[in-house]
Amino acid sequence: MVINIIMLDTLLKIPHLELNFEFDVDKMLSEVESIDTFMPYQSSYAQSKELYEKNWSGASLVSIDGSVFGDMEELKVYPQVAPKKTILADQCPYLMNVLKTINCSEERSRIMRIAPHGHLDWHSHVLHHRQNKQRLVVQIPIYVPKGFTYSVVHAKDLSSLRKGKQVKTYEMEYKAGKAYVFNSYHPHNVFNPTNEYRLTLMTYMNYDRCVDILAPTIEKYNGPLL
Repeated sequence: MVINIIMLDTLLKIPHLELNFEFDVDKMLSEVESIDTFMPYQSSYAQSKELYEKNWSGASLVSIDGSVFGDMEELKVYPQVAPKKTILADQCPYLMNVLKTINCSEERSRIMRIAPHGHLDWHSHVLHHRQNKQRLVVQIPIYVPKGFTYSVVHAKDLSSLRKGKQVKTYEMEYKAGKAYVFNSYHPHNVFNPTNEYRLTLMTYMNYDRCVDILAPTIEKYNGPLL
């Protein structure tokens, strides 16, 4: 137990952790292309509403209430109910197999798009949305335009960043078909400078249930720490 707590503390300092998986991009993309509609992502922050609706859209495979578009925002209070598969789960068997492989098939999971020249607001799921720090954000990119970046900043630097000051950011270009823990304890953001949509499978990983998956990559990690 003590080892697991120490390892979690280390994980929360890692900006981007690449997991030891690789999935079939063509199969993932084929299933995404079969989906007719993506709905704008909802933000709980009034000042970010227009930004999110313009730049971020998605469709759920697994959601709190089993609806495709009714679970499109970060939750400050996580309901004590088991998420339900949506009608897209049967339509996307390979994506569901991807989620099962990383032990996330019963977690809230969405196909998410970032619009051309889009970005989000800097936000922390834990510090801003009060989510449990053991609920990790995992991204499995399906299509990533060249130049699209995932970015994390230390929480202590956020106010300086918002004032336009120079601060250290931790940026990475994720590879399609790989799986990454995208640090959601510290503020993070994404930036799409291209004319194409970015497509990703976004899910949540329960740390306690996935220690066996996470431990080998955390132990081998030798990159920067926040």
